[in-house]
Amino acid sequence: MSGRNQHNSADWRLGAIAIVDAGDYPTAAADLAAFDTYYGIPAADLTVTWPGGKTKKPPVYSDWKVEEALDIEWAHAMAPQAKLFLVESVQVNTDPTWAAVQLAAKLVAKNGGGVVSMSWVIPK
Repeated sequence: MSGRNQHNSADWRLGAIAIVDAGDYPTAAADLAAFDTYYGIPAADLTVTWPGGKTKKPPVYSDWKVEEALDIEWAHAMAPQAKLFLVESVQVNTDPTWAAVQLAAKLVAKNGGGVVSMSWVIPK
């Protein structure tokens, strides 16, 4: 199968996928919904959070937005039944913080296990 609106994923049976990225991605839910519609994937169960949850969101880092989009869209394409968490972090040097990684691990554990996905950068 190939082409638009013909979803053919591995359909992994994961409880949750937590994706750790740097910076706020304010249009994450809308962009993921558009991706799902375009490719005929069932709607995602996405929660966007950050360490400290009730405190101020991390800033937007424009150079991370494409990475965040790729991460959530393709995680959902591979495991459309999994609960998705986008764990946003402030950027330290070039990378998210360990507090975000720890939060991601806790969210996955509380939601039936699964995977923590992390994106890191090597400065040039």
